[in-house]
Amino acid sequence: MTQFYLQQGHGMMDLNREFLQKNEGSGVILSPRNCTREQIERHSKEIHQRKGKVLFDPQFYEPRTSLEKILDYPYWGNNDFNTVEFTEKGAKELCEGVIDFQINTLNVEKVLLPGRYSNSVSEDWLEMQYMFADTANQLGIKAPVFSTISIGPDILLNKENLDKIVNEIISYPVDGVYLVLRHPKNQYLVTNDLYLYNLLSSLLSISLSGKEVILGYSNQQYLFYAGAGVSGIATGNFRNVRSFDPENFDSQEPKVIQRATWYYDADTLSEFRAETIGLAYQRGLRGTFGPMCEYCKSLLEADNPVSVPWGEPSAFRHYLTEMNRQWLEFSNIPLSERLDSTIKILEESNNRLLKLVEQGLRLGERSFMDVVDPTLNALTAFKADRKDEIALLDSILVKS
Repeated sequence: MTQFYLQQGHGMMDLNREFLQKNEGSGVILSPRNCTREQIERHSKEIHQRKGKVLFDPQFYEPRTSLEKILDYPYWGNNDFNTVEFTEKGAKELCEGVIDFQINTLNVEKVLLPGRYSNSVSEDWLEMQYMFADTANQLGIKAPVFSTISIGPDILLNKENLDKIVNEIISYPVDGVYLVLRHPKNQYLVTNDLYLYNLLSSLLSISLSGKEVILGYSNQQYLFYAGAGVSGIATGNFRNVRSFDPENFDSQEPKVIQRATWYYDADTLSEFRAETIGLAYQRGLRGTFGPMCEYCKSLLEADNPVSVPWGEPSAFRHYLTEMNRQWLEFSNIPLSERLDSTIKILEESNNRLLKLVEQGLRLGERSFMDVVDPTLNALTAFKADRKDEIALLDSILVKS
């Protein structure tokens, strides 16, 4: 089933409530990093009341974290994560506590198991990951169970190590994978062809094993992973919930970022400032940006977009509305044909960007232009190498 989730970030509870009211059937992945235990428990009930799907990310990415909000949850305990005792006993107890909290307190739709972030493949890490999956399997949980796999770019760029992890994942006694990825050089949008190709190939292998895949901390580039059988993506308001950085889970203070309001142009997969749109309008390029939704109508219909009080709340709602629309449009396309659809979307976006350049518009720092070639290279190579297996997706996974 094609599913869209809100990745909960700072100050998102009102946004979550509003989004679910208008998009029944969507879900929220709740975050200890951003909410107290009491807030999470209360908010989960609000989500259920709006017929939304509740998921909970245990955020075990950095076990030695000092973040009080994360440590306040009942399953955490006082474990020493570097001891043999934790591997043999503590990991099982932690996992059981995570599962109990999700099922009996939050009534989640799917159980997300704890998963430690790693940028290398070690036997200890593999053993811990399997221990979590095996513990859940022995409990006989009725809800679907997902292993959390959180890995860095060094693994994605090393095919031997990546294949080792994928082979392990395929053997896990779980229903799916919640995949959380750190990008090369902490890029927001990835420009490394090899990284993108290896990720697509890995996603397909996991999907062909019959396991559902949810991609956490997603942005517009993640739309293209629909062609590898991915069923769900999660994204949020600020960039730190659209791109994963494990350091955010081991720091009391959030990283200082430059605050500015950006308009997400779904037709070009790019983001623009109101000043850029205003200049384009002044030069006779009205109608260039879109599509229009209720949250960006005031901006795009204005004679002078710069004069419109269009701030972060509207920008976030617009972005999430468009991402939800773009992702769910894949539900009308057979799984085996979604790759061709993603390639078409990318080519059309590129043509629009090239036209803007020809018309003298500077695309700015959040343009998708530099991402087009590596993404298209990865998609076309992936299609050429695994087209026969891509054709099997409809027979293995349930159609959306």
